Amino acid sequence: MGFSVPSWSDLKRLPRGKVALAAGVVALALLLIVVAVLAMGGSKTPVGRPVDPGKTCVSPPPLVKYRGIVLRESAMRAFRHAENTLEQSGKGIRVEWSYRDCEQQRQACLNICGDPKGCPNLCAEPGSSMHQIGAAIDLRPSSWRDAEVVQALKQEGWCQPLPQSDAGHFSFGQCR
Repeated sequence: MGFSVPSWSDLKRLPRGKVALAAGVVALALLLIVVAVLAMGGSKTPVGRPVDPGKTCVSPPPLVKYRGIVLRESAMRAFRHAENTLEQSGKGIRVEWSYRDCEQQRQACLNICGDPKGCPNLCAEPGSSMHQIGAAIDLRPSSWRDAEVVQALKQEGWCQPLPQSDAGHFSFGQCR
């Protein structure tokens, strides 16, 4: 006794109520997959592509604040774990910037590369920055130059997507 996927002609012969039920089951399964991915820290969209096209500039995700650092909850949890690891050796993580909205991203790009629309490998276009979904931090040089700090962050799921051009930038949940 095996299972086979019904063909389109098989589905056309079903009463409408059963087709609607099957479509509902598929939609529910897709929704559960999306919820599971978000619970694990977000999508796996490569850095530099829009994470939530058009929406991050209109409505930021739910964010939490701790010692002036603003991140989404999963990123904050990972950050605090890394920080707790470092406290045992008397070190901390010095953050220059965390969440920023689209206007702040435009200003950052203008300051970094002279273009408010962003610059490849230097400043993400407003609407596509990991900062705008609360999943990025920019560290002060004293922290990003410290191998122990970098290792603690990496162990908690953070990465440096552009170590050559933006070594102080760390992203969470988008690591390759």
